[in-house]
Amino acid sequence: MKFLNNFQIIESLLWENENIFLENFHILRMENSAKYFSFNFSKKVLQNKLSNISKKFFEINQNNDIKNSYKIRIFLSKNGELDIKNEIIKNFSDPKNIIISEQKVNSKNEFLYHKTTYKPLYEQEYKKAKEKNFFGVIFLNEKNEITEANSSNIFIQKNNKLFTPPIKCGLLAGTFRDFLLQQKKCTEKILTINDLKTADKILLGNSVRRFQEVVVKN
Repeated sequence: MKFLNNFQIIESLLWENENIFLENFHILRMENSAKYFSFNFSKKVLQNKLSNISKKFFEINQNNDIKNSYKIRIFLSKNGELDIKNEIIKNFSDPKNIIISEQKVNSKNEFLYHKTTYKPLYEQEYKKAKEKNFFGVIFLNEKNEITEANSSNIFIQKNNKLFTPPIKCGLLAGTFRDFLLQQKKCTEKILTINDLKTADKILLGNSVRRFQEVVVKN
């Protein structure tokens, strides 16, 4: 199988309350993607870096009146080099408007199943959505099944139950999604546009923001 040579494998993590949320989930996913794409990867090196970062954030918060939460972004290059960036998380909670992309994804595209910097369609459609003041964009596959949003998994709430599309539809196995499934707090189900229309709530979910309610606009 032929892959591009200039992309990186990435992870986005949440640091809050002295801990990195779902740290082991993220490390395992990066390790699995590194094996799939034949990237050099040291689990121990990453764990040490994250431990040092966590200590630094703890010290900063100890010295500040305001206790911040941080988003940590890890970029893994093919040679095993790790580049780590971070930023303070700003909260938002009101429902956000989102649109559905007219461009379909191909569920056989292997890059859909890994978190990497190679996502040209997502970047293109997200840019168009932002230019129209939308929060993000939802994608469908070639079968018109809901897959995911540009940076989050999709969940719908119906009759006090939570549903999310199965991986086979062509989407990333989000760490927050995996956590909810393991905790039996949501169920996999193939979703369509009609499911979005009849949902009690539409939620985007990832491990940095957890849930964000959205409203689909035409």
